[in-house]
Amino acid sequence: MYPPRIGIYVGEGASHSWIWFVDTLERAGILNIVFLDERNWMDMLRALDILMIGGGDPCTIQKTLGNYGLGSILEFIDGGGIYIGSCAGAYLPLRSFGRCSSIFGVVEADLQNLSGDGRVFHPVRGPIRIRMRDEVFDAPLYGGPSIAASEDIDVLASYDGFTERTSFLSDRFVAEEKLIGNAAIIRKRYGEGVFYLYGPHLEHPDHLLANRVMIETIASRRGRESGAFKEVEGNVIDQRWLRRLKREISNARIVAHGLETYPVRWKLGYKIWNPEKIAYFLNAIWKRLGYIESRIDEGIAMDSDPDEFINSAADVTASLKQLRRMLGHGEDTTELAATLFHDLKMLTSSFLLIYLEDKMRKFKYDKLEVRDDGERSLF
Repeated sequence: MYPPRIGIYVGEGASHSWIWFVDTLERAGILNIVFLDERNWMDMLRALDILMIGGGDPCTIQKTLGNYGLGSILEFIDGGGIYIGSCAGAYLPLRSFGRCSSIFGVVEADLQNLSGDGRVFHPVRGPIRIRMRDEVFDAPLYGGPSIAASEDIDVLASYDGFTERTSFLSDRFVAEEKLIGNAAIIRKRYGEGVFYLYGPHLEHPDHLLANRVMIETIASRRGRESGAFKEVEGNVIDQRWLRRLKREISNARIVAHGLETYPVRWKLGYKIWNPEKIAYFLNAIWKRLGYIESRIDEGIAMDSDPDEFINSAADVTASLKQLRRMLGHGEDTTELAATLFHDLKMLTSSFLLIYLEDKMRKFKYDKLEVRDDGERSLF
């Protein structure tokens, strides 16, 4: 049997939290991952077994994909695909999420974290207690939905209480009313496939018990031959390429660290970004460069132009330096920040694809077996 092919959305509207999916899946030995955005959406979606959409701005995601792109998700699930939506990705299929008009409201269950005028609000932030049958675990809630039980869904877990690290953004009584006892994780069957919607971020790598819930869902899915790993044939990167990349990422990290001292926030769509988020992308690359270095003599291949990749990294460094100059002069940096975060997502996902494809090659990932009980034999 083939391991499932997983696609993670990284396009417009996605926040930095898709990196949590990658970190948690990689730690579990799940490597057959590709990245989708508005440019490659249709081509990539056809070959997937599981689609993941994480945190961010659901309205921008809806606008970016449009009715055609959202409709393709329904076709994917109707044909047997699995959708895992966390936070923003959980709002997208909810009919009661009325902030954006969409054909995608296939889950009839009502949102509970709505204000009197029908707007979504967030009563708490941070780790919150989740109950799943007789098991209780913590998972971080950063704006995800609280959902009422209804006949069209299966409630898999509920909000059960707060923790010492829960930050209250509203009165505690209001927070309890809007959250406790309501659904945190739901399942909606659709055609031959399934929606799994997570209010909290089960993918956050610091919450191992929450991670296990997501991993067990993935492990139950068999992949198809069409989505099996295939050797990359393309340009082989060398030591010079790696040195250039190290230099660019190192320089970018230094500038990014300095930007964290500026009291600036950018509203991009409905999402607030701050300079601290820049490091998520750069560190996702930096911490994996040691592996690339250890494998460089084995002939790591990439199907894009190596020089263009380095140029993209250099563009990110240049944008960071320009951002620093503009902030120092008190100029409006919103437009530049939007471009920067877009470029960071594209650079990071492109690097991670090179990295993950080589790890699959190293571990002969196409030979992995899925046992009859649904558990995986990883290596």
